[in-house]
Amino acid sequence: TVFQTVCSYIFVQFRAECVAHGVGFSEGTDDCIPENSTALRAAAQSARQRVSRMAEGGLASGWGEVVAEALADAPPSPEDIQPFSEVVASGAPLPPNFVDAYDGYLDDMQDESGSSTVGISREQWILLGLTHIPLIVLWSYALLGVFERASIAARWVSKMLGFAQSSEEAFEDDDDETRLMVAGEYQHPDHPHRRLARPLPDELPYVCVQLPMYNEPAVARRIIDAACLLRWPRDLLEIQVLDDSDDDACRSIVDTTAAAWRERGLMCNVVRRTHRRGFKAGALEAGRKKTAADLITVFDADCVPPADYLERVVPHFYGNDGAPVEDMAMVQARWGFLNYDDGMLTMAQSMRLEAHRAAGGAVISRSVGCVVAAGAGATWSARAVTAAGGWDATAFLESTDLALRAYCAGYQSKFLPHTVVMTELPSTFAAYKSQQERWARGLAQIAQRHALGVLRVHGKPFWHRWYLFSAVARDTMWPAALVWMLALPLLIRAGHGWWLGTEDVAPRPAALFLYAAPPILLAAADAVSAAALPPAPPLLMKHGQAAAVRLSWFLPYVIVQTGMVVAHAAAFVAGAASSSRAEFLRTPKDGRGGFYRVEPARRAAGPGGAGAGEASASG
Repeated sequence: TVFQTVCSYIFVQFRAECVAHGVGFSEGTDDCIPENSTALRAAAQSARQRVSRMAEGGLASGWGEVVAEALADAPPSPEDIQPFSEVVASGAPLPPNFVDAYDGYLDDMQDESGSSTVGISREQWILLGLTHIPLIVLWSYALLGVFERASIAARWVSKMLGFAQSSEEAFEDDDDETRLMVAGEYQHPDHPHRRLARPLPDELPYVCVQLPMYNEPAVARRIIDAACLLRWPRDLLEIQVLDDSDDDACRSIVDTTAAAWRERGLMCNVVRRTHRRGFKAGALEAGRKKTAADLITVFDADCVPPADYLERVVPHFYGNDGAPVEDMAMVQARWGFLNYDDGMLTMAQSMRLEAHRAAGGAVISRSVGCVVAAGAGATWSARAVTAAGGWDATAFLESTDLALRAYCAGYQSKFLPHTVVMTELPSTFAAYKSQQERWARGLAQIAQRHALGVLRVHGKPFWHRWYLFSAVARDTMWPAALVWMLALPLLIRAGHGWWLGTEDVAPRPAALFLYAAPPILLAAADAVSAAALPPAPPLLMKHGQAAAVRLSWFLPYVIVQTGMVVAHAAAFVAGAASSSRAEFLRTPKDGRGGFYRVEPARRAAGPGGAGAGEASASG
């Protein structure tokens, strides 16, 4: 009797599976009519999975297989249950513990209300949730990435459809004066929509430009020349070459170039230390203590700033009335890439940096008033740097660390998507991998130091603090992605109760979508946001053409980022586990791209009438 009851139960389940897989039943009867042999086999497979769960409770697995085979060979009608059960019994004898095992199986199918249900137990649900934590992390950041990029893409589409004047509005600042300063400086002087730059204050500040470097003979002269060519009154401009080089050739280039500019009347000093303690941050702090400047600009050795960089950046430290903005700590320029088209590697880097630094950085800056992706091309308020405690020599990412400390001290920072400083990308995979591992270790350190701190900042809306927290801790997605990539095949192999693609949890197509969607959403959001960015050097072309060029980077971007998952995850975990700073490994630069300069139409006179002159492009 028990055996026949089980057979009846399994047939009912099989009939439901037939309906789910497209195998119909004749009208008015309960006979199973196999309209589609493929669907029938799929239904039999589902039934096999159901009876195999009974086997896990103590029933013989061979018996479950015989039941599934019998269902596939001759699906019975209700009145044929008796012959059907006899066929099954003849193929596999009834196990001696069948009754107890079947009772246990029914108990497992009872929910708290006592009604019979086919599903998984509460313990299995808990286990399912724990094993899917990495997927939850990936989904969280995927949705956040889509949210960040949505406004950019929406404005771009609106502009294409004629509903908005310009997609550049997505990157403009809130005040009317800043809305006048967009990419027009990089356009032809006769461009019909050319816009003027934000006006400078009446009393110009004293600016110190710091150039930290270590053994960079290929680019040392280029950055010193570019810094000295910045348009700014010479009595208010100081160039500090923070040279920690131990290479005689590099030191000779630095000394010769600096001396040449001093002969032309510019204050260009070389600051050297007898040690390298603190590496770049230590050099910046040593130089800061030697200057009385109001503003401090930092360029890495591979940077090539435009001649009007200070004219674009300095006004953001002042209000429309010319008074200083007391809580402005830093203004960060966007990066352009001298060697973006060298190959797949530099194309992949370009898309990643455009999406995360330019597009993502603009959104975070506008939303919470803090630039997380701070670095070269930033100008700092000397007073804010002092208030935040100066440069920390123990930080891997000294600029990001200082920006977050300044934010917690009550200061804000701003990202300028329309002021572009050209930089050089690593041209070899070894150099790129070294750079990314250093950044990943640094971001792990930043998350440890500041993730909880930004949540405790007083006077800020909760969603500001929570959004900034998610930005600071965002690189936790790399170890989560690696764990998920390794765990998913094992969960699928384990079967029922371990992954979502079982009939008791979710249809298999839906489960596969939930598993595959996060990386697809992240990659698509990066591609759309990069394409929506306004044209800027070196892509001096129409918006549609620039978008097409950036979209051509998508395939290299996906390939390189997929290959870097293990390196990113390992470096992030190593950074989180390490309590001390490792040796600073610089990314070597070879001067690719030449002396690339985008010189806007020259004004009648620079600030104070003391412009340094035009620069030219040379190989």
